[in-house]
Amino acid sequence: MEIVEEEATHVVNIPRFNEGLLAKMEDRFSKSIYPSTLPPETRTTDKRCIFRIPRRLNNINGKLLKPQVVALGPYHYGKPQLQNMEEFKWRCLAKFMKSRKGKLEECLIELGLLEKEVRECYSESESETINLSSDELLQMMVIDGFFILMLLVIAEVNQDEQDRDLYRFVIYYNPISSLDVVILPKIYGDLLLLENQIPSCVLKTLYRICTSSHKSLLVIATNFLWSVSVIPESRNIYDSLEWLHLLDLVRMIFISRAHNKEMRRTYNYKPFSPIPCVTKLRHAGIKVNRHMADNFFDVKFKNGILMYNDNGDKTGASLFIESLSV
Repeated sequence: MEIVEEEATHVVNIPRFNEGLLAKMEDRFSKSIYPSTLPPETRTTDKRCIFRIPRRLNNINGKLLKPQVVALGPYHYGKPQLQNMEEFKWRCLAKFMKSRKGKLEECLIELGLLEKEVRECYSESESETINLSSDELLQMMVIDGFFILMLLVIAEVNQDEQDRDLYRFVIYYNPISSLDVVILPKIYGDLLLLENQIPSCVLKTLYRICTSSHKSLLVIATNFLWSVSVIPESRNIYDSLEWLHLLDLVRMIFISRAHNKEMRRTYNYKPFSPIPCVTKLRHAGIKVNRHMADNFFDVKFKNGILMYNDNGDKTGASLFIESLSV
């Protein structure tokens, strides 16, 4: 008897859809991939660059992410626990402007032209901007921007006393010398908090008006970051970076170091590998301890122990390392 094998047949019902939908979606894909084909009214104009810390991170490690001593910018403006430094900032500006008639008016005029740009930097959403009047915003930009500028310039003068233009900037009054040595590192830490940033356009405008130095603000800012051990070298190697604020400058420096072949050869730079969070390190059996060192980048690993710099202060570098626990 002949046996005939029959193949099992499975019938799959494919649901039908509007045949025009495929073409419609593919056309939409092309517009998403090539933004230049979008009409001008639909292109993004989002210029936000200074954000609030997400609530999730605030709940975990909020104390490290909020200013301890000084409020800079609108997010912590007027907070009672930060008012002690407000009078100090006013005193810094008053001493400088006292012998420079007309400079304050020039600052107010030029920064007033930047109001829209500054507001867009701080927008908390695409439809909501910071809740400050034009006068409040302008006053805050002058006072806070000048305070940051003063810290950068004083650090530069301490490194290069031969720069007479910058030396004249601080010769009449160096307010930093009157600060408690415990407070100064906390101020440096507050300068590098995301919610405590001032747009670079404000700092550049004030620097141009208030000084006549041939040095760029970028050079002075990088030298400052090096002096407080936030970046590993200063010198004039970042002269073409575009930066949005001081913390963004730190970010751009590390990005440029990773991509600049000449810099990698000069400084024997090795590609950056992210350090796992402390929780993962401990689960892997690694202990995390602190040790005294002069440089933020002096991180050592030996015999299953990761040791990082703790020089007793709360600079942005120390806060950055402690945030590993998040």
